[in-house]
Amino acid sequence: MAGPQLTQGYLGDEALTSKRLIMLNHPMFGEMRWYFTGDLAFEDATGAFHHLGRIDNQVKVLGHRIELEELDAHLRRVCGCDSVVTVAWPFRDGNAAGIVAFVCGTVFTSTHILAGLKECLPPYALPREIVEIESMPMTQNGKIDRKALLRLLAERSLPDGT
Repeated sequence: MAGPQLTQGYLGDEALTSKRLIMLNHPMFGEMRWYFTGDLAFEDATGAFHHLGRIDNQVKVLGHRIELEELDAHLRRVCGCDSVVTVAWPFRDGNAAGIVAFVCGTVFTSTHILAGLKECLPPYALPREIVEIESMPMTQNGKIDRKALLRLLAERSLPDGT
């Protein structure tokens, strides 16, 4: 994103400002201040931009931007284990309508976990469901495979995605 309407930076955070806001030269518009949003896109030969997804795990649920890693941190604390992850689900008309949490290896019940999360998260960020899973699917890089969990949810859901 670029243009004169962009902020001058993050208040009191020069490191984040220099990481997210930089001056670049655009062939059609000259030098402009650009904000790195976390979206992955490319510009084709006609100048049209094509959105490919995100480079982070920020999602928009019911109009609210949510960092899934932040939810995961709260979930780890409440569950007392590291093998947890959240995903945006279900999707309706291309938009996320909620959050599902996956937990593995915790002794706590879903009721206890949800009660703990209610103490530290706003209602829109609370998981609609907490799924206990025997083992987390992993990527080749050793990270939890969120896409595999989304496929699992899609396989068990009704045709309308609920």
